[in-house]
Parts: sequence; C-alpha cells; structure tokens
Amino acid sequence: MSGKKLLCYHRGCGQDYDPDDNKPDSCVHHPGVPVFHDAYKGWSCCNKKCTDFTEFLNIKGCTKSEHSNEKPPEPEKPAVDKSKAAEVIEYRAPVNTEPTIERPPFDTPQKTMQPVVSQALMDQVKGFITNTESLPESQMVKVGQSCKNRGCSATFTETDSDNTKCVHHPGVPVFHEGLKYWSCCPRKKMTDFDQFEKHPGCSEGTHVWIAKNTGNKAPCRLDWHQTGSFVVVSIFGKKYHPNKSYVKLSPVRLTVQLFFPEDNKYYDLDIELRGVVDVENSAVQMLPTKVEIKLKKAEPGSWSKLDIPKETASAKEAPKEEDNSITDRVDAVDLNDL
Repeated sequence: MSGKKLLCYHRGCGQDYDPDDNKPDSCVHHPGVPVFHDAYKGWSCCNKKCTDFTEFLNIKGCTKSEHSNEKPPEPEKPAVDKSKAAEVIEYRAPVNTEPTIERPPFDTPQKTMQPVVSQALMDQVKGFITNTESLPESQMVKVGQSCKNRGCSATFTETDSDNTKCVHHPGVPVFHEGLKYWSCCPRKKMTDFDQFEKHPGCSEGTHVWIAKNTGNKAPCRLDWHQTGSFVVVSIFGKKYHPNKSYVKLSPVRLTVQLFFPEDNKYYDLDIELRGVVDVENSAVQMLPTKVEIKLKKAEPGSWSKLDIPKETASAKEAPKEEDNSITDRVDAVDLNDL
C-alpha cells in the first residue's frame, strides 16, 4: 500500500480511500442528483425522502462501486434567452366556473354548540359552580321573566315550552313622520302604536332569557387563524364559568358570551362570518385560558377576514325603497328605552 489517501467524489460517499485498496464494493453512494421539492429532500436514484436536511445528508447510498477521485459533471443549466428579458408576462387568475354555496341569511337560526370542557377549567371555577348563590341575581332566570328578543311575548315557565322557536324581529323599531315599522320588514308600515306592538315577528330563533352586558365587559383578546378546511377562533380569558357561558353558531353567524363570576364581567361577540361554515362539523373547546372554536369551512378556500363589518352588512342588505318611500334620514329607537 502506498499510504496516499484520495478523496472520493461520489455523491453520498465523500470518504478518503487508498487507491491500492479500492474494491468493486468499497464505495456506497448515490449515482443520481439531489432533489428538493415541496419541503422534501431526496435523491433522484432512490425513493427515500425526508424533510430534515441532516437526515437527508445521512441517507445511505443505494449503489455500490469503486471509489472515484474524478468530480462528477455538473448538471447543465438551461440557457437564458436574454432577448426576452424586458418582456412583460400578464397573469390572469383562473375564473372559477364551479357553483359556490348559496349564502344563508344572517338571521338563520343558530345552534347552541356543545363544548368539550377541560377538567382544569372546571377545577379553576369549582367554587362558583358548586355555590350557585355566588352568581349575580341577573344571571338567574326566574319564572315569568320575558324573552329579551324584540317582538316576542313569551315568558319563562321552566317547562319544555321554553325551548320552542322564538318568533321575533331581529331589527330595530323605526318611527318617522307618523309611521311605525321594523327595520327588518320595512314594507309593513303602520300608524297605530298598539298595532305596531302586536305586529308578529319576521324571524325564528331561540329565546333569550338573560339580557346581555348586564355587567362590566371583560377584557378578552380574540385571535384567529385558518387552514384550507378550518377557521380557528380563540378567545383568551381565565376563570370564566363554563356552565354560564355559551357559543352559538349558524352557517354565517357566530355568537359568544363568556361569564366571569369572580369579577361579574362578561365578554360578548356577535359577528357575521366572512365565509360559510358547516355547523355540524364545527367544534368548541373550553380550556383554562381560552375558548377555542374550530369552524369547518363549507367550501375550501381562504378568508380575507374573519367577519363582515356590521355597517357593511347592513348597507348590503338594505331593501330598495319604492318610488314613494322615505328618502330623508330615518331615526331608529329602542322600545326598551320607552
């Protein structure tokens, strides 16, 4: 043996070898080239792929041969046509010819979601759950208490009738130039106040026995992110009462109320969602530091924002006025203030 060592240039080998002791199976290497695509790393000569670069370097070769001190030829680079350097390429996004899901109305009845409650959260508020006397009076529904939805005359009876559909007006009362009507059904205008009060609701939903925002607002933080199939909404807050909090969902509307018994504070969220969700395949988790709402997208795609601002939604849904309709400014009032 000469004792002189040479460096093998076969890919995946890189060992020093003695040219006088170079056998047909001394070198284990990759005859192909490295391939990097979609975060995967591998070799063109074998099907072994990985995402970690160190793991890629340690992939054992798939071919045996003698060591070689000759550098393999570099792969040819495609020729660049410099004559087209100033050419402007116009890209037009493909037009989606597939039918999209029809968007339901905002007042579509909501479903009260059944959350998965963490045991750690239950331990946090154990004293408040076991001692119902610590709850504020405003959070205890009494028999005879009326539904808070406008236009609904139902009262709380502590029977199965409390779960019947609530027929109400989702809009607000409008009084203008002697006419009285609801903003949600503006074509039905009246002059008599008693007739206005008895006018039946135009939407169905669930009864609301407890008025919102009866305490101070809780300073919760909202965050959200999305994947191709889901939108995940996180509301961060500690020591909220899982039995006195709820999440309601319709295909285009998300309503959340969290009650913090220790400070008698509330967090309310009522938004129109930017996209359409599959309510049945959505889920809610109540954890010690947050409520996580996993919304299943009804159709794949990216949402530019989580919600549609209310002023934009109301302008979009405003009914067209007739030729003899009111064109001046319309003042809306809340009957609860009368």
